[in-house]
Amino acid sequence: METVVKIISGTLIGTSAMTAFSYYLSYEFRKKFQEPRLLTYVMQRIALNLPAKSIIVASWFIHYLLGLLFVIAYHLLWNCCFEFNWLSTLAFGCVSGLIGIFGWIVIFSLPSEKPKVAYTSYFIQLFFAHIILAFGVFLTYKIIDLY
Repeated sequence: METVVKIISGTLIGTSAMTAFSYYLSYEFRKKFQEPRLLTYVMQRIALNLPAKSIIVASWFIHYLLGLLFVIAYHLLWNCCFEFNWLSTLAFGCVSGLIGIFGWIVIFSLPSEKPKVAYTSYFIQLFFAHIILAFGVFLTYKIIDLY
């Protein structure tokens, strides 16, 4: 049961921290960095016959589902192959950032009408957002371990 609590809590806190970081930088630099909004844009343009609100909900769901997949991967790797420490967390965040960038390159290739995004800036931000995800998960696990 503790494992499930860690994974779900880590997903909610890590993904929310990552999302808050993306939204903050989007606001601060007046750029389109919000992952759920970009997912909504792409989903609307690949001819899904869903109401707009359903697409928005689906975008947020997909965003957190992908966060869950990263957290499960971290959890498995911490339990089989890597020490649970700051260095492994940084490594997981960096690798996750690269995976995220590759994933978004694929996602952006799906619609014929591409979003107007400063791609280089977006990918740099995305890389660091995944490091925040990893550290959010790490800190959540640390706090749970205290109790």
